[in-house]
Amino acid sequence: MKPFQLEGSVAVLTGGAGGIGAQLAIQLASRGVDLAVIDLDGGGLKNTQKEAERYGTKTTTYVADITNSEDITRIVSMIERDYGKVNILINNAGITTMGSFQETSKQQFDRVMAVNFSGPVALTRSLLPIMMRQSKGQIVNVSSILGCVGVANQTAYCASKFALRGLSDALRLELEGNDIGVSLVYPGGVRTNIANSATIATRSNWPDGDPRAQANKLLKLDPARAAKIIVSGVEKRKRRIVVGSDAKFLSSIQRLFPESHQSILATLTKRRDSSPPN
Repeated sequence: MKPFQLEGSVAVLTGGAGGIGAQLAIQLASRGVDLAVIDLDGGGLKNTQKEAERYGTKTTTYVADITNSEDITRIVSMIERDYGKVNILINNAGITTMGSFQETSKQQFDRVMAVNFSGPVALTRSLLPIMMRQSKGQIVNVSSILGCVGVANQTAYCASKFALRGLSDALRLELEGNDIGVSLVYPGGVRTNIANSATIATRSNWPDGDPRAQANKLLKLDPARAAKIIVSGVEKRKRRIVVGSDAKFLSSIQRLFPESHQSILATLTKRRDSSPPN
């Protein structure tokens, strides 16, 4: 596929009230992209809209729950009314819960799957017919490096992100010949609020206390830098966009050692944790 012409296009973006989503909105606006930004956080959406509108492009916000079918129907109708077209869909919204599979409640597990997977499926299903009427389009599904590598106490999150990977790979094949591409994004540890907003399934497996604090230590990459990498990948219509040195490392280990990567990573983690402080 030829590079995607960003200027003059319309992008629908979920999870745009903060983190990577807000930075994606700002960087796309700086490239001349009109935006339809979706989130549950109305206050955060207003901040994103203010920043994006500095670039003179149209930015409209929609407070909605992407797991609610009525909300999906409502906002898709509004987006079609407000813009008349959709060229880019970025399924970015995501949440997590921390704890073992056995102690994660069905409600917690299902909510993560709904936001991270079922929501993107529903929004893609609703917007794809509109995209098909355009000359070309790009669907961007933000997975995670944990959509490549499974880790303990993140079963719901890993399941949702692995599912998004399967959806993306299969949908890409189905859309060949329609000039609609599918990009799958694998961010590593990006400095967002996802850990702070996580639910905790149980504290029994966390000897060091609240795991959110431990998780935050791994979230180092600036969201603006992550968004820049993603926008560049979308423009190039890349199928696979790996974001961050940690994601690149983990992805390489998984691809080189598909059978033994988990034991290799466990050994490396033990060595790191046992190393004396600098």
